Amino acid sequence: MKTQAVIGAGFGDEGKGKVVSYLCTQSKNPLVIRYCGGQQAGHHVVLHNGLDHVCSNFGSGTLQGFDTYWSKYCTVDPIAILNELDVLKSKGVNPTLYLDERCPITTPYDQEYNRGIENKNQHGSCGVGVGQTIKREKDHYSLLVSDLKYPSVFKIKLELLTKKYYSCLGNKIDDFLRDCEELISCPNIKTPTAYIFGDNLYDNCIFEGSQGLLLDQKIGFFPHVTRANTGTRNILKMVDDPIEIFLVTRAYQTRHGNGPMTNEDIPHKILPNPYEQNFDTGFQGKFRVSIL
Repeated sequence: MKTQAVIGAGFGDEGKGKVVSYLCTQSKNPLVIRYCGGQQAGHHVVLHNGLDHVCSNFGSGTLQGFDTYWSKYCTVDPIAILNELDVLKSKGVNPTLYLDERCPITTPYDQEYNRGIENKNQHGSCGVGVGQTIKREKDHYSLLVSDLKYPSVFKIKLELLTKKYYSCLGNKIDDFLRDCEELISCPNIKTPTAYIFGDNLYDNCIFEGSQGLLLDQKIGFFPHVTRANTGTRNILKMVDDPIEIFLVTRAYQTRHGNGPMTNEDIPHKILPNPYEQNFDTGFQGKFRVSIL
């Protein structure tokens, strides 16, 4: 079984989804594995037949009928998954998403708190609660996918979360509990108790990154970084096989939110456009060279 990793070399938005989609076409039955971040991803995939989708909670091989594995290093937003699943089904796609039982659950309260802090600090968060969920987990207020299998226990933990951690934000519990119950009972969503990619069901494991190396919580451009390991750190904890790494970049750079760009203080040296250069052919005329 091959092991490949697609990692952004910048601040994200490098085109990782397109690379993952292409690699899926080179295998008979690949498994796309998300190994960092969560529901903040926006990987736009377009097939040759014109079918397109922005993958957030499903891997970038979904349109081609390939399964997704959501590792324990990723946050899970039940509402976002169900909404995206409805969109995919409306496009004729019936995907399978494997959720590791150890994935932390993002609640509406995490998102509300996240957006409140973002309005104050202007850090550059997407506001979908990924970073706040990870922070809450580190504060020992844990909600995991495995808790969804025990609704009565999950409700108690959720109530304690709203009262002890978020104070007065707990006014959406019943609606959120219904969404969680729908997620865990959905036939498209499976929760294996072991790493399914170790059972030789797939011929290629494609690890799909989110964001980029310059936002890595260890080696990124502090302080405007993500709460995730965007490099190979998480991957190496899951597989022992050699990894073929694809670093994705592009000719220009963007980033979400605040924080410096790596080229802000570099003086610009504008070179002539090669398309406008005429070259003497040795004949009576001249011709223009197109450089691809």
